[in-house]
Amino acid sequence: MHYPLVEISRLIELHFKRDLVQDNYEVKTIKSVKLLTCTRFDIAFKLLYLEMKDKNLMFATKFYKEHIRAFSLGKFTEPGSEEKNSIEKFFKDFDKTFEDIKVNGFDGSKTLIPLSKNDSMANGAHRVASAIYLDKDVKCVEIDTGDHIYDYKFFYSRNVSSSILDVVATKFVEYADNLHIAFIWPTAKGHDEKIEKIIPNIVYRKNVSLNPNGAHNLLSQIYYGEEWLGGVGDNFRGSQGKLVECFKSFEAVRVVAFQAESLDEVLTIKDKIRDVFNIGKHSIHITDTKEEAVRVARVVFS
Repeated sequence: MHYPLVEISRLIELHFKRDLVQDNYEVKTIKSVKLLTCTRFDIAFKLLYLEMKDKNLMFATKFYKEHIRAFSLGKFTEPGSEEKNSIEKFFKDFDKTFEDIKVNGFDGSKTLIPLSKNDSMANGAHRVASAIYLDKDVKCVEIDTGDHIYDYKFFYSRNVSSSILDVVATKFVEYADNLHIAFIWPTAKGHDEKIEKIIPNIVYRKNVSLNPNGAHNLLSQIYYGEEWLGGVGDNFRGSQGKLVECFKSFEAVRVVAFQAESLDEVLTIKDKIRDVFNIGKHSIHITDTKEEAVRVARVVFS
């Protein structure tokens, strides 16, 4: 459906008016979870708040407040919204937005989500998080604006602790549909820059240091269900051989959560990284399924 410029101007935030350069715009209806991308790590903070506010309000508000602090450099203000000048108003507005979408769905006659030229969300994270949590579609319009990058590195650079980022990264994995987690084993040394160029759309990265028992337990989780691994009765005996090959040393395991278009793309990434290290299957493991990604995220991002 196409809308005239004057209508689009009414449905997006005032500070984006300068990015409207066409006479008509196409408005698309999409699944909200498609906007949960590596450049918008902040959405996972908001999802965590929505999920936890009725279970543990103190926990929920702590995480939400911390990411607003990072966004606003401690001022708790929002550009373009002069009346939004305290954390209490952020909470009030978010709760109001959530309840409205819960009752009425996402109403494209009231508001649209502006997207960059690369289809990345430029604004509307609270609306999108609410829609994702409620499994509602959203209406979007692509305008002439650049990507708005609020990835995990943004929050790390603004002194959000690793312990908080770990929890939020786990929540991201739980909601995203196209998320995979790569484990680069200590046997595969160096080449950080090459790895970051090969792996696309990095959502989160963490180095995990393990002793031999920890390595054994991690392998037992990652390869859970494989026939060669064994089971609880024999303490996952099959992992011993894998441990010897993957952990020639006990330097940190590099763990990278990323988004990919398809499993074929994941297999290509795996092959390219194996070519970098030239040690076969003992250099890297990448999760194949959503279930596996969620299970290991809850282990390594704990």
